[in-house]
Amino acid sequence: MGTSVVVVGGGPGGVLLTYLLARGGIEVTLLEARHDFARRFRGDTLAPGVLEYLDDLGLADDLLAEVPHTRSDAFRWHTPERTYRLLDYRGASSRFPFYALIPQARFLPWLAAKAEGLGAVVRMGARFSDLVRAGDRVTGVRYTVDGEAHEIAADLVVGADGPGRRRSVRRPASRPPSSARASICCGPRSTSTTTTRRPPGSTSSPVPAALWRCSTRARGSGRSAGRSPRGRSRRCGRRAWAR
Repeated sequence: MGTSVVVVGGGPGGVLLTYLLARGGIEVTLLEARHDFARRFRGDTLAPGVLEYLDDLGLADDLLAEVPHTRSDAFRWHTPERTYRLLDYRGASSRFPFYALIPQARFLPWLAAKAEGLGAVVRMGARFSDLVRAGDRVTGVRYTVDGEAHEIAADLVVGADGPGRRRSVRRPASRPPSSARASICCGPRSTSTTTTRRPPGSTSSPVPAALWRCSTRARGSGRSAGRSPRGRSRRCGRRAWAR
C-alpha cells in the first residue's frame, strides 16, 4: 500500500500540515506514535496571531464554537493586596483580542478529524522505526503498531516528530536541522513590558521586592517569559512563579 505523502508526528505542525495537504486534494497519511493526544505539550493556548491564521483558513469560528475553552484578555497576577495586570492582549488583534485557552489534547483531535473528513488517513499508535529506500531515494517508512511491523510507500516523507526523539525521521535521513525563520506575529502592539514592585510594608505579597518582568515576544509563539532578579527565566501563563 502507498500514498503521496506520509507525515510522521502528530504534533501541531504535523496535524496542521496533514490538514492542509488533504484540503489541497493530496493523498496523505499521518503517523502518530501515541494512541491519543492526551499528553503534556509545551503550550495549551492559542495566541491571537494563531487564531488569525486559523481564521484565514476558515477554521477559527468552528474551533471556538465546537471546542470547550476559556478566553483571557490579560495576564493578571493576584496577590492578597491587589491584582496586577501585567499583560494586556486586547491590542494584539482586532479579530481575536484574547488568548484561547485550549489544551492541545482537545485541539489536535479536532483538527485531525477535520483532516480525516477531507480524506486524510490518521493512524494512531503508529511508531516510526525506519525509512524505506530505493538506492539513494527515500520511498516510504517502516513503523510498528502494538509491536506489529508495517510499511507504507510514499512519494514524500515529512518528519514532523521533532529533533529530540531517539527514533526521529531526521536521524536515518542524515539531515541536519535548519531554521526556516518562520514566525507568527501577534500584531503591531503585541509587545509590552510591565514591571511591578512589592507594595511598601507588605510582607504577605508573593510579588518579590526586586523587579519581575513579563513580556510577550512580538515574533514567535506568542508565549510570555518572566525573568527573576537572578536572571532565571520563567514562563508566564495561567500560573505565576515567585520567590
